Amino acid sequence: MPKYSAPDAFLPAVRRAKALLFQPFRFSFWCRLALLGLLTGELTAGGCSLRGNFPAGLGRDRGQQQFFAASDVWERLAPHFWIIFALGAAFFVLMIVFMYISARARFMLFDAIVDADTRLLPAWHKWKNAGANFFLFLLSYTGIVWGLLALFVGLPLLIAYATGFNIREHTLTAALGITGMVVVGLTVLVVGTVMYVLVKDFAVPIMALEGLPVLPALKKLADIIAQQKGSFAGYIGMKIVLTLGAGIVFGIGTFIIVLPVVLVTAIAAVISILVGGFAGLTWTPVTIAFAVALGANAVLGISILVLFGHTPVAAFFPSYALLYFAGRYAPLHDRLFPPPPPANIAPTPPPPDLPPQPAIG
Repeated sequence: MPKYSAPDAFLPAVRRAKALLFQPFRFSFWCRLALLGLLTGELTAGGCSLRGNFPAGLGRDRGQQQFFAASDVWERLAPHFWIIFALGAAFFVLMIVFMYISARARFMLFDAIVDADTRLLPAWHKWKNAGANFFLFLLSYTGIVWGLLALFVGLPLLIAYATGFNIREHTLTAALGITGMVVVGLTVLVVGTVMYVLVKDFAVPIMALEGLPVLPALKKLADIIAQQKGSFAGYIGMKIVLTLGAGIVFGIGTFIIVLPVVLVTAIAAVISILVGGFAGLTWTPVTIAFAVALGANAVLGISILVLFGHTPVAAFFPSYALLYFAGRYAPLHDRLFPPPPPANIAPTPPPPDLPPQPAIG
């Protein structure tokens, strides 16, 4: 197999994804791959956005501004703090649980792409240790990225708010500060995203094939990248282009597919409301609950339709990463392209019949 460059790996990845999904078409495989793509984030184009929310009182006089204590919003929210805390804690727990599932699903997706094997339960048990190790990496990675954002973006905003910094009186300082925070924040997000892409695309196969923890796999990956820095930089650039292209293509396709479904659902809802009105039905708790249930089912159905429509993305991008990396990492090459079995060797002919030995005596 040749060592594909980043552009050259595109068409082989398309062919591999096509073979996985359509040669032959297996509905159960499609469903499981869609689920793995959803859990690992491969179904979406992915992206980060930096959004700054500046407090409305940032330009008030210092005497009018008390950090949290004299805020009207805080006074209204304070009696319900326990609800906010409970919701925040529940969201945090759900995020950790999803991160753990995603870590193990990443190795399950590796099996699905390499071996066309999506037996979920056996793969879930198979990758218990590797998934747990990768989960700890994800926790550390997320903590470092958000910690840096909090340090270089959140802390300056917090200090400015607490000290009563007035933007109107210090326009130039505010402009420079905001520009610096935006540049630093975007740098953290871009570097963090590139590192994560390299880890999930290349360190995970090393972990899977050699049974290594994250740090030794990262060291081996760093040695491979050090020998071909330009090629891997081209891979990142090509990955960005392909991600944007996939987002546009599948975004347009989703719109074309979903729009008729939404229109039909909306028309059916309007007709149902009109018929119900003529029949004397009114908005009671029962009818409201029924309408909400129908709406939730419609949203669920559209979401499943979109999920299935994006399944080729979950087949293409991992295939693209593995085909590019296979030419640079021999164990992966041998797994993707096992050597042909040795040719059958002609059996050794039996020895010729010997004449019977003469009797002695």
